[in-house]
Amino acid sequence: MGEISEGLIDGTFDSLTGEYIGEGPGYPRVQTNRGIKPYVGGKYNLNKRRKRFDNKEAALNFAAKVNGKFNDLRDDPKSKSRYSVTYNPNQQEG
Repeated sequence: MGEISEGLIDGTFDSLTGEYIGEGPGYPRVQTNRGIKPYVGGKYNLNKRRKRFDNKEAALNFAAKVNGKFNDLRDDPKSKSRYSVTYNPNQQEG
């Protein structure tokens, strides 16, 4: 293999853009606005965002405003909040 392909595989280069992000740990990575994250074969969506809420009405209003998906997390013991909204901030209305 070539140097670039080895760098993509070991995490030296960003797996999506090919940009140099530092010495690799041995697995593919991507650089986001929230830091450098492991890349999991196309499952990582850089456009999706999640906002957490404790108030159901506020979460539903926000979901309607941004055309997002409302998630009820009350049954999840690991959840930090009761509700969340997953949305795409770059999505254009149309």
